[in-house]
Amino acid sequence: MTDLACTSQSLEERLIATVMRDPRSLRRMPRVSATDFAFAPCESLWSVLMDLHGAGRPINGITVRRELEQRGVRGAARLVERVASLPLVESPASAAEEILELAQRRYMRERCLRAAQLCESGSMDDVREIAASALKPAMASMPVRFETAAESVRAAWDALGQTEKANRMSIGIPVFDKAIGPLWPGSLTVVGGHQGSGKSSLMLKMAMAMQRLRRVGYVSVEDPRETNGMRVMSSLTTPPTDASAAFREQLDYIEAATLKEAVDKSAGVDIRFAYAVNRPPPDVLFAMRKLVQDDGCEVVFVDYLQAVRVELGKGIRADKAYADVVKLLKSGADQLRVPLVLGSQCRRLEAGRGGKGYREPRPADLKETGDLENEAEVILMCWEPKPKHPARCRLAKLKWGPGGHLWELIRSEAGVIDCIETPKKAKPEPEDYQDDDPSQL
Repeated sequence: MTDLACTSQSLEERLIATVMRDPRSLRRMPRVSATDFAFAPCESLWSVLMDLHGAGRPINGITVRRELEQRGVRGAARLVERVASLPLVESPASAAEEILELAQRRYMRERCLRAAQLCESGSMDDVREIAASALKPAMASMPVRFETAAESVRAAWDALGQTEKANRMSIGIPVFDKAIGPLWPGSLTVVGGHQGSGKSSLMLKMAMAMQRLRRVGYVSVEDPRETNGMRVMSSLTTPPTDASAAFREQLDYIEAATLKEAVDKSAGVDIRFAYAVNRPPPDVLFAMRKLVQDDGCEVVFVDYLQAVRVELGKGIRADKAYADVVKLLKSGADQLRVPLVLGSQCRRLEAGRGGKGYREPRPADLKETGDLENEAEVILMCWEPKPKHPARCRLAKLKWGPGGHLWELIRSEAGVIDCIETPKKAKPEPEDYQDDDPSQL
């Protein structure tokens, strides 16, 4: 960033000396406030001068010194004596304009530095607001003088866009990448469904796909290490073979520590598991922080929301308690600058009187919390329309683009998801996510 000269202590002190010598010069200059001065002693002196002038009181060394002493400014006498001995400015109006320009430059520089910091953390909304607030008044008032500073803000904005693209995370499943696009740091993706609908299997499928590109953290709040071990190892050995089937039969008898090592290292899987089974929200957040800060994970899965233990005392409703959990976890993901994928149960919606299969759920059917629908950027809803038929998954919400896409979850004999494909008799799909469309960002 270009280094701009943003301060001049000599100019500030000489302008103050001029006003102390000739208070009438205030009438010939633009209005300058105390906050436009960069140096604290000059700011205090100018504040006193403006107050004396506004009250119609005389301005001289004695009145200024007394006022400074009353305000608790140390060394007031020496300060006034030194400033009063300085040479005066030739043109008070020009000096005041230069001080205003320097103040605007400092403001611009602070905005540019802040924008550059946000480029590193990837906060697009914040830097847009900063750039707009800095550029609009500066370019409207002094477009020539602030051309360099304006370019600095634009460069910071462009750098942010590049950083954001680098920080976006592909899901790694072609049909999801085409419809959803990449996940953003701090974003919340909800995978909802009734028990047995395949939501946990889908989350593991996403984690296995994403770990090929980034390190993935997986917080299990429901299933113990052995269950996740069987799921992961089953997904690594599909299609099943006699050897893998025999191996899966032995998984129940492997010690937990050995199984964890197998889960973490087998076949190059870069997923780090943390277990907070039936633990309260702070423990789940601690597990997320540990995965990101200690293990270097770049995306975190939490399976699942309703397994988090909450205290339901008198007057505390379950939906309110779980809404607070959602806000806590999303806030944690935003601070850690990682996408969060959260599993959630929804109500069972039986299809017909026979109870054979379930009808498609909606985000409003997510169990015990309505805040998920508002907090989430992406919502995937899973359900099983008929027994012994492939489960289905609907893109029920996409904040930055059209939703509505429908997929079938094809499972293997081991129960894990082998592939995700569009049903043959599905309705025409909506438009896919377009990364180069500004309206979707």
